[in-house]
Amino acid sequence: MPISLPWYHECEKQIGQANRLIRNVSYPRKSAQRSAYAKESLNFRSQSLFRVIFESNLIEKAGLSLRDTKKAILQDAPPDDKRKIKQLLAQLNKQFQEAKAQPKRRNGNYLFARKRRPRREVVQHYLALKYAIEYIFAWHFAARAPGSEWKRLIPELSGSREKFFSEELIKKLHFIMGEGLMPEDAGIEAGFYRIDNRTTDFVTFFPAHENVPAAMLLFVRRANRLMRSRETPIVKAARISYDFVAIHPFPDFNGRMSRLIMNMVLLVEGLPFAVALKGDKRAIHKYSYSLKRANRGKIDAYACLIAQAVNEAFDQFNKNLELAGIKPLEPRQ
Repeated sequence: MPISLPWYHECEKQIGQANRLIRNVSYPRKSAQRSAYAKESLNFRSQSLFRVIFESNLIEKAGLSLRDTKKAILQDAPPDDKRKIKQLLAQLNKQFQEAKAQPKRRNGNYLFARKRRPRREVVQHYLALKYAIEYIFAWHFAARAPGSEWKRLIPELSGSREKFFSEELIKKLHFIMGEGLMPEDAGIEAGFYRIDNRTTDFVTFFPAHENVPAAMLLFVRRANRLMRSRETPIVKAARISYDFVAIHPFPDFNGRMSRLIMNMVLLVEGLPFAVALKGDKRAIHKYSYSLKRANRGKIDAYACLIAQAVNEAFDQFNKNLELAGIKPLEPRQ
């Protein structure tokens, strides 16, 4: 009787391929090809963001359908309207600063208070992802020009290449994503660590809420140390996003935040677009299993899942390039 192999049995092959695609891809050099590639790349990046938000919400049985996800974003936070996006993020930043001054559950007016919860889960998730992308862009340039205006625009910037993650950044992203959407019994607003003990399945238990601040301080230190290391992009993304979700520092939105952090790591490492971990029934089973395996100290399955998402995204992108008459992206030899 043949031996049944686990779905992650080609883990090393998948991870190796994904790492080569992220770090060692040869991009078009001819001017005509570069122009066509840029247009295809911009389109793929935009569509990828819709997919990332849809799938990440789907894993949590939240949000909207893919069609309605895209529709909600285009209406409430149109990607092409940079001025509108900037205004929305500025308003959320103002509300975050107000909440910091009085970190208790508030009954004030929220930015999207009149929208239904599923729609808010979509739009605010998109704004958190946009802020993360802006942060990555600014981080690259602020490190080169510490005296620039990036520090004023994005206060979480340290101006140092040594520090990418910070507690302030993570809290800000959580606030943008979950503002006004915390559970009724949370006792705290989004952007602040939980003040009670919670579990997702009564199998996995997270650190006591009194120890969350210390755990997050250590998390940031370890994450920045790993970001500076020579470890591969896939392992960095897997380890850092898993370490975050293992703490479960907030009352809600921890899973979605972990997948946002995963994408931040991959984008910094050179991935040209965000990737989605799928949320269908079969994919959720793999995702849950990989996290349970990571709980036992084995990160391989989770890293394989991320690698598969990267490889599948590149496959789709390359198909689009070929249809447009552009040479597909391949790792340099």
